[in-house]
Amino acid sequence: MVNSTDVDISKLKTSPYFPTNSVLYMSDSRTSFDGSRLTNASDLGSGLTIVSENPMYVQGDYNTVNKQPAALMGDAVTFLSNSWDDAKSSQSISNRVASNTTVNASIMTGNTESTSSNYNGGLENLPRFLEKWSGKDFVFKGSLVNLWNSQQATADWSYGTYYTAPNRKWSYDVDLDDPANHPPETPTIQVFQRTGWKQESLEHVSTTEGEVVTQ
Repeated sequence: MVNSTDVDISKLKTSPYFPTNSVLYMSDSRTSFDGSRLTNASDLGSGLTIVSENPMYVQGDYNTVNKQPAALMGDAVTFLSNSWDDAKSSQSISNRVASNTTVNASIMTGNTESTSSNYNGGLENLPRFLEKWSGKDFVFKGSLVNLWNSQQATADWSYGTYYTAPNRKWSYDVDLDDPANHPPETPTIQVFQRTGWKQESLEHVSTTEGEVVTQ
């Protein structure tokens, strides 16, 4: 069971608590397994980056109305469809049937390790699910970044017990090619790369007009 701190984005975006730098930080350590959940987030209102040291759950369409620069960063990121029902969360997967859901965001999250005895599911399972998605579309447009191993959501990947895969209609968001469209406070790195090194000989020659040229 997850002790979830829910954030209703539709209320946050019009409240005085909306972060002035458009970055929302979340952290909870009250129980053995804490998480953050984002709801009613189809319209963010403006660019928004949400960061949590805990596992993050995103319920329903995300950033689909007037798409804004958006990022989700968490120990693990799980997507719950528009049909998610808390009352069925502990029931069998056959009772947790997903519906088509769309997300537009850049994701930075953790994963588990692949070992000789256990596969971590690969990039296609980096976004996590908890429903029967068979025949349903999960439309994702953005970017996926995996920089670390999860510290809290660390159970081995298991297919079929907790979810079945959606139709993955995923694509990179070409808007991200323009830095002006990056989510708020996006980490940036400058890299200097030496691509060549050579020695050139320069010779000074006087011309009949008294000018000096370089060859």
